[in-house]
Order: sequence, then C-alpha cells, then structure tokens
Amino acid sequence: MKKLTNQQLSQEEEYIFPYHYDDIRTGSFCNIDYLSVLRTIKNMIYPFNGQKLLDAGCGDGRFCYELRNENINITGVDYSEKALAFARAFNPSINFQQEDLFELPFEKEFDVITLVDVLEHIQLDKIEKVKDSLWRALKNSGRIILSVPSTNRPLSAKHYQHFTKETLVECLGSKFELIKIVGHSKGGRYRRRYLRLRELCRLAWLLRNKIPKIKRIIDYRKTYYEKHLEFCEPHEASRLIAEFKKKIS
Repeated sequence: MKKLTNQQLSQEEEYIFPYHYDDIRTGSFCNIDYLSVLRTIKNMIYPFNGQKLLDAGCGDGRFCYELRNENINITGVDYSEKALAFARAFNPSINFQQEDLFELPFEKEFDVITLVDVLEHIQLDKIEKVKDSLWRALKNSGRIILSVPSTNRPLSAKHYQHFTKETLVECLGSKFELIKIVGHSKGGRYRRRYLRLRELCRLAWLLRNKIPKIKRIIDYRKTYYEKHLEFCEPHEASRLIAEFKKKIS
C-alpha cells in the first residue's frame, strides 16, 4: 500500500474498531447526526429499482449496511484495507474493492455514486483527478449524492478542507451540475445545547439499567435534534448534503 498522508493516517487510526456501527450496540442513541445523513442520502436515492451504485470512499461500509436489503446493486471502494475489512465483515454479500478515487477502474458503469463525508479527505491537488475519475465511472444519466462538512465547523486534523454551498458548487461545477443542496445539522446555540445534551446522554447510558427514566432522556435527545437541528439553510449548517448530475459536453 502507498504511503499515507498525515490526514489519512489520522483517519486510519480511528479504524481500530468500526465506530460508525455504534448505534447497533447502543440502540441508536449514538451517532444521531451520522444516521440522519445516511437516512437523508438513502431517501434521495429512492426508489430502488435495481440501479448500480458506487459508494466511493465507503470506509467501514456503514452506508452500504443501510442499503443491504434494498433492490440495488452496490459496489464499495476505499483506499484503506483496514476499513474494508470491517465493511466486508458487516456486509458479506456486497462487493468491496481497494481503490484510489483518482484512478477508479470503471467506465460509465453506475447510475448513482455516493460520497458520504469523503471530499474533505481529498488533497487539494487531487480534486481534479478525483472529479475526472468519478465522471468516467458515472453513466451519462447518472447522479452524484454527497455530504461534506461545512466551514461552520472547525477544520479537523484528518480533513484538507470544509465547504460552503458556493465552494462546493465551484469544486464540482466543471463536471457536474447542481440539482439541490440542503443544510444539515444546524449550528449555533441549538447545537451547543445539543452537544451538552449528548454528553449527558453518554453518562446516562452507563446508568440505563439502574434508572428506568434514562430512556426518556435519550429519547428527548433525538426529539430535540430532529426539531431544532436536523435540517436548515446551508449557511447555518454544520454539514451540507447535495445532489449533482453529470454534465455531458
């Protein structure tokens, strides 16, 4: 395997265990943000009619897991063999391949390509190659559906860049035309309250077998998130979810 960058190493260190699957163990109170992203992208793909989907930068395969029982033909690719080992363990019926996004071995093969929190992991000097590679892999009638962190969030050690609506469109605009973009996970005071509530829920989870009312606290966290944070205007968001179609020159 090629030498990893510092950002890639930071991500690789997180694959000590399949952390995106925490909700399966904890009864879904963890990862509310992330599960909402997966649900939103899944709804944007619907209806499922046997189309071919490439989950580019699939990581540990958590989004593929959400699609595993649908009528859809899935291929997942990622550079990390460590992440792919988890993906294959949780999704034995899905095809996973170790590939770099800037040299995908596909030609007009997929109806949909998803990139769930992926573009922020791409080096700036590789973005053009990645766009070309995705464009080649997508059918002429195909769509790209993706999520990225907003510039309203501090830049993570494992990321190269975050995005605004404008910079995301500028980033992909030479190859793909925007269909729609939504703001996800509102920032500001509601998010600060939510993060405090999340920490309370983490502590409460340890006491769930001793205090029957704990479930009400955990359920309230989900209700609060859906009411105040889940969707918003792009300029208010912590994350952007967007749909593009392939440009045909």
